[in-house]
Amino acid sequence: MPSRRSTGSHGFVGSVVPPSRLPVNRMVLADVTLANNHHRHRTFTTNGNPEGITIRNLVDGETLTYSLALIRGRAPALCSYITVRGHKNVTSEWPIIAGQFRVLVDLARGPNKIELEAGGHKRRLVLIYEPRTTRLRVTPVYVICAGHDGYFQGPRNEDRSPESAATRIGLGARLLQTLTAEKLQEAGYGRKTFQLERDLDGPECLVMHSMLHVDQARAMKQRELWELIARELMTGPLASKDRKYLAFLSCTRYRGAPSPRTHEDTLMRTQGHAALGGGGLALFGSACLHTWPTCMAQVLSRFLDATVIDTEQLMDDSNYRGTHGGCLATTLGSVLHELGHTFDLGHTREGIMGRGFDYVDRVFVGAAGIDFNRNPIRRDPQHTTVALSRPLSVTVTVQEAVISSPRRGRLLSETSRPAPSSTTRQLPGRLSAPASPELNRSLSKSLIASEPPSQPDRTFWGPSCAALLAHHRWFNSEMDNFSNRHHHEIEYDGKRNVVRSRYGVRVIELRETSGGMVVGSRQFPGLRPPLEALVPPPPPHCLTTLTLVAEDSTGNSGEDCYITGSGNRVQFPEIIDDKISTEKFLQAARDVVLIVDKFGKLFAPIRYDMQGNIDKLTTRYSMDKIANSTLQDMILLEKSTEKDLIAVDALMWLRRALHMILLFFERIVDDHKTGESTEDLVAFLREAYKEVFEPYHGWMAQQLFNLLSRMTPSRSQLLLALADGETGKEEVTLNNMELSLINLRKNVIALKAFYNDHNLEVYTV
Repeated sequence: MPSRRSTGSHGFVGSVVPPSRLPVNRMVLADVTLANNHHRHRTFTTNGNPEGITIRNLVDGETLTYSLALIRGRAPALCSYITVRGHKNVTSEWPIIAGQFRVLVDLARGPNKIELEAGGHKRRLVLIYEPRTTRLRVTPVYVICAGHDGYFQGPRNEDRSPESAATRIGLGARLLQTLTAEKLQEAGYGRKTFQLERDLDGPECLVMHSMLHVDQARAMKQRELWELIARELMTGPLASKDRKYLAFLSCTRYRGAPSPRTHEDTLMRTQGHAALGGGGLALFGSACLHTWPTCMAQVLSRFLDATVIDTEQLMDDSNYRGTHGGCLATTLGSVLHELGHTFDLGHTREGIMGRGFDYVDRVFVGAAGIDFNRNPIRRDPQHTTVALSRPLSVTVTVQEAVISSPRRGRLLSETSRPAPSSTTRQLPGRLSAPASPELNRSLSKSLIASEPPSQPDRTFWGPSCAALLAHHRWFNSEMDNFSNRHHHEIEYDGKRNVVRSRYGVRVIELRETSGGMVVGSRQFPGLRPPLEALVPPPPPHCLTTLTLVAEDSTGNSGEDCYITGSGNRVQFPEIIDDKISTEKFLQAARDVVLIVDKFGKLFAPIRYDMQGNIDKLTTRYSMDKIANSTLQDMILLEKSTEKDLIAVDALMWLRRALHMILLFFERIVDDHKTGESTEDLVAFLREAYKEVFEPYHGWMAQQLFNLLSRMTPSRSQLLLALADGETGKEEVTLNNMELSLINLRKNVIALKAFYNDHNLEVYTV
């Protein structure tokens, strides 16, 4: 296992030259368009920049919480290189392109005296490296599967050993740590970033020997790999609730193809590959790790490497650029994109959480230096990520869900993605109550989501993403001490369509539930954020289910306050690989209980029975959220390990109750579509009961239900209750109902088939 270098050895990694030896390490450029710039003008003093060397992004005496400083500035235009002297007088040279330079400096703990020299001009500054005091960190991990030697795929002339892999991953993580800080600084939040294991005096990269055999890993789908590696991490010696894991699989194998036409073709030829992020884990394959630098002296040359990828031997994951440099840019950017999902970010149209992660090379090289490496093909945002409406629940950071009421919801407290909220052309109840003066002020001060100004490097955090990161627990030391506080401080009031928190609301997002695309947001910077704020309006003619996400000034404090206000639409989870997310299913089932509660006393026994079964399932799920991440896994685990099948029975009866509600609502929707609008719903309810429950109930129970069913609310009463008493909402309510039933039916059918396949169905009460 590679260990972190001691503080005293921190210098310019890969370019350590004793002061007595005059040769300096020159950062080699591969771009032929820069050939004319490679003439040195060490003594040139008269130039177009009368100030000599100007630093644009840092100030003298600035403190950084990360160890790799990126210095950007201007220098004499006719000079080709700038010389940098840093810790222990170690020297390196970096190119000057069109009068601009970008320099990476490896910092030691404490003050670092740095000198830059070009064309006879000198500039000195001091940078202080002092990591934040925190337990929360990102932990790079190299995963070696059983039966595999740990050597990753790559050209024969590359060092592909586990030690080399750990070195590449460690340096890549540091580059992303620096990039994150620079981009949050540009967004106006200061140089905030996550801390790495090395910042807490840990190693650059940990090595985990997995029990998963290499042959099994290569036969698995990406999600299956994610779930298994997550389970191993959280049940092994590396387990910690204070870690988010950045893991790479050693056994990724690309089986060559002469010229794959699409990236999907390439993925079909690749085994043991993943690019998934969510919750506490971002997992990747290693097929392109050979393009990553092993030291700082290689960073520029690797980004600028125009060598064409031999697709008969090596995987091309370059966003159709076809070069080794393009591969490095895309895969390093993809790592940051997926790591963003572990920090609860959704997708954006542009930027890092869109397809802008392909351009991270521009941050370190500058746009002028990589024109040769452009990709003419525009691609959609990456679709291989974990569903963004809520990350995989197989993660240590997921906390117990607190379900929100449609009328006055408590926003969920968890690091997983929020549960769905209801939005069509406008959110139900929007502005139906007068707004307070403070609320009006907050609206005028807020930043309505818009694309940031054009940036030459095309790499940026979207406005709401930047706000979420800036107040995230993993980015703020002071948040560590909030872990035991109550989480009911941030709420969604569906009646007034506002989010409130006594700590101040910082950001509100609306995301598409399917895919997690941010479609609207508001940010509240400054020292005094509003205590309550209006939810932004959804896009015009929006008919898809949206998710409401919000964060306050305490970030992910306590149980990681990420939240949703649920409206009148319930969203059951999509079925992925024939499995249903336990957390999402229980969230949706609780929302159904809240709706049933509006129907009056008739439904009280049904509500009580459903809530009891939900509580039993929640108890079982909480015992091991990783092992019980899907309903199918949880039920089979209980069946194989327990004598009393409490969860098995609870899910069976909960499914039956949901099935009856499904049939009842479907009859109402179908009746509306035919134009009947039947007011008396007694017959609809009795039909649903007869199909679902009557076979399991005795004569006495059947007669009791027939008696109680006479008190079924009328159609108009039911729809008014579902609209929280607002008139004129019939069409919206019925539309929400119809959309909710789509996934509910899929879930009910899948669970019934699962119970039949495993002989779990019981036909007696």
